[in-house]
Amino acid sequence: MLQLRRLVTVAGVLSLLAGPVAAQITEVQVSPSAITLRVGERKSLFPAAFDRSGNVIPTARFTYSSSAPGVASVDAEGAVIGRGAGAATITVRGGGKSVTVAVSVSAPAPGAPPAPPASLLRRPERGRRSRNRGVRSCALRWA
Repeated sequence: MLQLRRLVTVAGVLSLLAGPVAAQITEVQVSPSAITLRVGERKSLFPAAFDRSGNVIPTARFTYSSSAPGVASVDAEGAVIGRGAGAATITVRGGGKSVTVAVSVSAPAPGAPPAPPASLLRRPERGRRSRNRGVRSCALRWA
């Protein structure tokens, strides 16, 4: 019995040293499955990866791409931004599997302010510090 315990313990230690086994993604789902935006509007995608047993894989990483960046762009975090009127498809990929999201972008409402430049809509990069460390919030007004 003692030898069996040692064997099990050694196997456990070896598996820990080898690192976690990555679960194989068999399905990717994303919510919402379709998006309707106005130019300048932003909505987020929420993807989930599943293994063959149907369990969620919480450590899955995803990449995003747009079929028409001039109509709808998507950032590395899954935020979709309407750039111009038209239709586009966002592809979400994870572990060799992919799913698409249909995006429809309409013109801004009459009398609405113009969309802000794309540079103001981007999220700040991680790991970079803002030069204006003392500013906690800021309101922009388009004239």
